[in-house]
Amino acid sequence: MSSEINNIKPRELKEKIEQYKNSYEARFKRNQYTNNFIIGASIVLTILIAITGTSPTFKDSQNPWANPLGVSAAAWLGLISTALLSIQKLYNVQEKIAFYPAYIVQAEELLEDFDEVKTDEDLQKIRDRFRKMRADEATKRPIENYPS
Repeated sequence: MSSEINNIKPRELKEKIEQYKNSYEARFKRNQYTNNFIIGASIVLTILIAITGTSPTFKDSQNPWANPLGVSAAAWLGLISTALLSIQKLYNVQEKIAFYPAYIVQAEELLEDFDEVKTDEDLQKIRDRFRKMRADEATKRPIENYPS
């Protein structure tokens, strides 16, 4: 793989760095939207749990199904809310959100440095930094927390 990067033309290297930057941005956005959805859904479910637990509709003494229905609905809503938060924790969504911005900035800096390339030595420095950025991202990326 190292020799592959050394043989890439400058224009192709720049395109490859842009692809990585776009990939990092897409991952960041996907994780941000996922996190926002989970938090929003959990808030709505928490409100619904409170409503089903305190609503007079579910405490109608004339309706024998009312009380068990309120307790059952609250339990199911709590179960769904807990499942959403567990998914958020299992897939390290918040850690991934915090992880990608640094690599987006590094890729942007590499792209900016292309304007300053005057020699093959300058280009080699960019190649080395790109290689290091990819290796760091691959080894430091938050992974899923599999239950043990």
